[in-house]
Amino acid sequence: MKSKIFRITYLAFIIIIFLSLLIFYFRKKERKELYSSLTDFTCIEIDGQINSTKNLPNYNGYALILFNPGCEMCQEEVEDFSNNSELFQDYCLLFLSPDSLNRIADFVKKYQIFQTDNVFYGYVDLDTINKKLGKSPVPGLFIFDSGKKLKKFTLAAEVDDVLNYFSE
Repeated sequence: MKSKIFRITYLAFIIIIFLSLLIFYFRKKERKELYSSLTDFTCIEIDGQINSTKNLPNYNGYALILFNPGCEMCQEEVEDFSNNSELFQDYCLLFLSPDSLNRIADFVKKYQIFQTDNVFYGYVDLDTINKKLGKSPVPGLFIFDSGKKLKKFTLAAEVDDVLNYFSE
C-alpha cells in the first residue's frame, strides 16, 4: 500500500516538474518574441513634439538608451557618446527617460549634448517601457539592427562596446 502511494506521489511530482518546465520555456520564448524588436511606441521629444518609433528614418542600427538625468553613470555615458558623435552618423540614438521633460531638457543643455538628425532625446513613461521592452532597468541600453530587431541588451556600455554590438 505504501509503495503504491509513493509511486503515485512520485509520478505526480515528476509531472508537476515537467509541466512547470514547459510553462517556463514557453513564457520565456513568448517574452523573447514580444521584446525582440523596437516595436512602435511614442515618446515626447524635448521640444514637446510627439514622435513615434515607427516614424524613425532608416539607419544601420538603433540604440535606445534609457537614462536618468541625475545618474552619474548616465551623465558620463552621454558625454562619451557626445564626444564621439562622428562614429554614430549611420546609427540612430534614442536617449529616453521616464524623468520629467524639463529635467531631460536641462540635462541636454547642461552637458551640451550633440544635436544631429540621428539623435533624439525625450520622455517615455515607465508603463510604455514595461509594455514594449519588458521590465527594464534605468539606465539600460538596447541595441537593434537595421531591421529594428534586438541584438543586445546591457545595463551600460562604453562607446567602443556599442559600436561592436552594432557590427556583430
